[in-house]
Amino acid sequence: FLIFCGSSISMMEKGVLSYKSPLYGRRTGQIRLVPIKFGDLKDFFPGYSIKQLIEIYSVLGGVPAYLNLFDPNKDVYKNIKETFFVKEHLFYHEPEILLREEIREPKVYFNLLEAMASGKNKMTDIANKAGIKTSDINPYISSLIELDLVEKIHVITEKKAKSKKTLYFIKDNFFTFWFRFILENKEKIERGYTDLLINKIKSDFSGFVGKTFEQVCMEVLWEKPIFPFTNIGKWWGACRNKQTDERENIELDIVAFNSKTRQILFGECKWQNKKMNRRVYEKLLDKKEHVRWHNKKRKEYVALFSKNGFTNSLEKVAESEGVMLYDLNGIKNIFWD
Repeated sequence: FLIFCGSSISMMEKGVLSYKSPLYGRRTGQIRLVPIKFGDLKDFFPGYSIKQLIEIYSVLGGVPAYLNLFDPNKDVYKNIKETFFVKEHLFYHEPEILLREEIREPKVYFNLLEAMASGKNKMTDIANKAGIKTSDINPYISSLIELDLVEKIHVITEKKAKSKKTLYFIKDNFFTFWFRFILENKEKIERGYTDLLINKIKSDFSGFVGKTFEQVCMEVLWEKPIFPFTNIGKWWGACRNKQTDERENIELDIVAFNSKTRQILFGECKWQNKKMNRRVYEKLLDKKEHVRWHNKKRKEYVALFSKNGFTNSLEKVAESEGVMLYDLNGIKNIFWD
């Protein structure tokens, strides 16, 4: 057997397997390695709580080489300080090195990725933040998707080919963290203002981890499905408020369904330092009515995910109405019991 292994996608596909390569047409198989899932992190950090594992996952993603460079005996902030904030460390330059291996005009791509990491996910918003004309952005976004660095997300209930509702996200948590917190702060890091930066990360960290928590909650549903899901994703759209009669943008963290059985689940995820209350549940009930998917013939389910559990009133309502509640202990049990 002749086996080629490489981390550069452009080198492997263009240099080794392209039409001009001596190996063209001779490969008998290929494997594109993907990051490990959240459920596998426990083996890297056996002493961590479920909360700490989600925090680590939001910073490093699922690349084993990166996970091995965090000290399992230190918390996430100490690890960040001793890796990302050290000029000689792999993490300080890693995204730059990887991108320069794959693409030309790295500055343009850096601006696009930085815009996405800051929370800009619509094409026009990304272009405006990055200082690029919307008409010029498509080739760059397509290259990032081809390199598996960016993913294109559609409203989960619409057919991809026809959907005009599209968002773009950095696919790798490590890249998201680096472009959100490291790139723009390199001068401060080099001047030694690390304590100041750690405090800034701490102040923004809950909102940042919240997006990763949504990923973990989707993995929970794949791991232990309430019914046989065929699709899991997000839903968003502009709807008219019944009370004010004004149009507003709404978003559902999780929508999962089975097209054949017409079963659909609506999920809400909260990564915050207070218990989820009944108001969150009632708001979700209002939002789900805007999802036009087999409205009259569907069977509905509701699942709530909360970092800090649920109020007594919500627990009582959930029990009487068949709502599924997942706190961190419940998520931990699904993955590791």
